[in-house]
Amino acid sequence: LPPRLAVFSAVPLPGAGRSAPAGQTLSPTRSTLHMPFRMPELISVQDFISQTLEDLSSPTTSSFTSHMGKCRGTVCSLEEALDSDRAVLQKMRKATKAEHASGQGQSRAGDPEWARRREACLLG
Repeated sequence: LPPRLAVFSAVPLPGAGRSAPAGQTLSPTRSTLHMPFRMPELISVQDFISQTLEDLSSPTTSSFTSHMGKCRGTVCSLEEALDSDRAVLQKMRKATKAEHASGQGQSRAGDPEWARRREACLLG
């Protein structure tokens, strides 16, 4: 990969094995530095593609490197959303397996109150 696209490769991110500077915290699950008071800016796919094409066509005047923070922020937010979705799906899978094993799923399948309580339990 070209050095400018290395943000999307599977290389360790800067900050691994270091202590956090003043005003910043290290994430317990990632080795990246996070500012506690600032949300990362996101970049759209269209903006990323246009910036990449601009960088490839004229690398000397490109502003791609200034958008690297947005790219990293977008990737991190997508990873967090996918992790959250994966956790909910695992809970639903376990609950469905337990219902199937106990036979309760068939007897309560049409009960809307039971379905609402089950959903609240899974999400909450």
